[in-house]
Amino acid sequence: MKINNYTVPFVVKMIQEIYKLDEQRFYKADLSASDLLMDLNLILSKINLTNKQAFILEKYWQEGYT
Repeated sequence: MKINNYTVPFVVKMIQEIYKLDEQRFYKADLSASDLLMDLNLILSKINLTNKQAFILEKYWQEGYT
C-alpha cells in the first residue's frame, strides 16, 4: 500500500495504536505491522511537527493522556 492511499482517519488510528502495532510485530511475527510502522514513521517525519506538537502527539494520541 502506498503512503498516498492512507486516509486521515486511518493514520489517526495507526497513531493511536502505535504501541500495539509495535508489540504485534514481535509477538505475532506480523510483517504487515512492521510495514505499517515504517510508513507511519515516514508520514510523521514528513509533516514537520514543532516540539510542542510532537509532545502533544505523543502524550495525547499515542499514550492516551488527556
